[in-house]
Amino acid sequence: MDNSTLDILDNDELLSLTRWQLDQEQLGNALISVKHALKRDDCTIESHRLVAKIYAQLGLYEHAKKAFEHLLELEPDALTEKFQYGMVFYDNGDSDKAIDIWSSVLDSEATYPPALFYSALAKTSLNQQSNAIEHLNILIKSAPSDNLYFERGRELIRSIEENKATGGKQDGKYISEKYATNNERTIN
Repeated sequence: MDNSTLDILDNDELLSLTRWQLDQEQLGNALISVKHALKRDDCTIESHRLVAKIYAQLGLYEHAKKAFEHLLELEPDALTEKFQYGMVFYDNGDSDKAIDIWSSVLDSEATYPPALFYSALAKTSLNQQSNAIEHLNILIKSAPSDNLYFERGRELIRSIEENKATGGKQDGKYISEKYATNNERTIN
């Protein structure tokens, strides 16, 4: 789609098109559409959310970091986006920074399931299993049983405890990698 075609769309149409392109996994087209929306004087906060998510999905982590930072300047209380900002660091191998960001999320909402699960996962990868289990216990006690992270949290606790019972033969990084799936990114 060229710029002249995008120019005839209003913001709602352009953002709807961007979301559709994301659903169709047309990340390149979605990026072009949302960047077009960002150039407009009446650009909405949703455009900033989408561009940050698209950059993260494309693995353009530095772009994603900047986009999330800008978004969080505009909307500092956006918990989902703050969590996703942490995911960018986690996906890029910086578990310590991700944990710091998720701690901030948990300061605002102590039972936020994605932050509890992924901070536990990151702590497991850093061989901080007792801290991980603390987060997972909070998750299990607070999340409804049909929540995605409830069952995943129970499975992770079982893996950590089984590993401990067998003398800790598996490194925490190995355990955590079993539960970090590329197709289940929260940024989607």
